[in-house]
Amino acid sequence: PDTECDQYNRCGKFGICDMKGTNGICSCVHGYEPVSVGNWSRGCRRRTPLKCERNISVGDDEFLTLKSVKLPDFEIPEHDLVNPSDCRERCLKNCSCNAYTVIGGIGCMIWNQDLVDLQQFEAGGSSLHIRVADSEIGEKKKSKIVVII
Repeated sequence: PDTECDQYNRCGKFGICDMKGTNGICSCVHGYEPVSVGNWSRGCRRRTPLKCERNISVGDDEFLTLKSVKLPDFEIPEHDLVNPSDCRERCLKNCSCNAYTVIGGIGCMIWNQDLVDLQQFEAGGSSLHIRVADSEIGEKKKSKIVVII
């Protein structure tokens, strides 16, 4: 490998390798936390379960967009879909869907397994839309105020 990030699955599932990372080269995708602090081979796990995992009808899962990334392995091509909104909807209808992207000339690609071998680039790469619970998206996050009397 040319860099540490070129080592296959360097940061584990749902971990992203970034040679310019401010807190080391491995970090978790937003909405995820390390399974074992300091042991990146175990990767990251979702902080908040998805709507379909919680069996509730309030709120919708959302997508966080990572730009300039190396796409993870094990995608399922959905060549019949070329419209990003159709690809997004197909992903939302499947609770196993963790991410999607649409690539010109290829179409929709969906990831139903753990995302492995993610790498952040300074430029180039692709955009990847990662499914997270709606509460993980900044503007929708509710803050609690605790008043001590």
